[in-house]
Amino acid sequence: MKPNQINYSLLVLILVILFSCQKSIDPIVDTPTNPTTPTTTTITTKYPLVLSPNNLLVSIQVPNATFSFANGSYYGIFSSVDSVKIFSDIIYQRFKDNFDFIFIITNNATHPSNQPYGVNFGVSNSVKGTGVEIYKNGWGSTSAKLKSFMFLPFKDAISYGPTLHEICHNWANYIPKGIFKTIDGNQASLPEMDALDGHWGVASTNGQLGGFDLATLQTLTDAPNHYHAQSGTNSSFGLFANGGNSLAYSPLELYMMGLAAKSEVPDITVFSGLTIDGNDFFNKGNFFATSKKTLSLDQIITQSGIGERIPDYQSSQKEFRAIVAVVSPTALTTTEWTSYEKSITDFFKKSNDETSLFNFYEATKGRGWIKADQLNLESK
Repeated sequence: MKPNQINYSLLVLILVILFSCQKSIDPIVDTPTNPTTPTTTTITTKYPLVLSPNNLLVSIQVPNATFSFANGSYYGIFSSVDSVKIFSDIIYQRFKDNFDFIFIITNNATHPSNQPYGVNFGVSNSVKGTGVEIYKNGWGSTSAKLKSFMFLPFKDAISYGPTLHEICHNWANYIPKGIFKTIDGNQASLPEMDALDGHWGVASTNGQLGGFDLATLQTLTDAPNHYHAQSGTNSSFGLFANGGNSLAYSPLELYMMGLAAKSEVPDITVFSGLTIDGNDFFNKGNFFATSKKTLSLDQIITQSGIGERIPDYQSSQKEFRAIVAVVSPTALTTTEWTSYEKSITDFFKKSNDETSLFNFYEATKGRGWIKADQLNLESK
């Protein structure tokens, strides 16, 4: 946690994100694997695109029917192959193919209850050693430059999260071979499952993708195989996430992102044979597990078969380019432009953002930076 105090409204939003991330198997940020073509609306490439006053983002104004489709579908515009392609075309008709990430925000004041807090829609991968195959599916990018689209369904998502979480999904967690395990805390009768859907589960990873702080781990004496752990000052920890942008990346996450050397990653304690009572876990951070193992990063690499990360920390990409597009049924007001530009300036700046939350530069310990300004220089 950064030293500045979090105000009450911000704390509420972070807690909402934290606990919503825990309450289902597929809770917040998973990549849609089979988007479908919408039948409820017609989407075209003729929607007007407007550059913000200070060249920090663009708006795409759409008809009410299209906006309703974006809000009514679980993955927003990513619920449709056609809409992904079309919004991609809108951006690439205006801008060069120089972006690593495209963030698409629907202009909602609050998070729609029928949607996840964010989605990472993978477009390409050229990195070995993460558990993800090498691939490129295009989606408007003529090179392998574009890594992913990220869908954020409400205005404050850039500042409060899950922005850091979504970015991390470009590289983690896709480690196979059953090393990381998780369970649905609401349905303890369900069997545990591999946590390779993008999250860490019950492990001492304590990062954006979940896990606990090893320093808080306790063996309880009230029952066999009963443990307690938490993340920071929270009473529990996230199986999928840990409180929006209030937490920096963990060493393991930084390694997977190419922003830390292997030697910086401590041994990871992982549990399996999991049983969780919802109240006991969510309120107290307690869980049952019949197996506890501590693995070095080398052991994780060997046992999972993912191999060393290539490129490694010395030669990996550390500076990225992004564009933020706001989808709205009306033209953005001056107040909205100002609010979005401040959020983007704070989150993507190459320095401390002077708030209690972490921007990308801070969350990576100053090792990574995403440039999102000067979009006028990217125009065709």
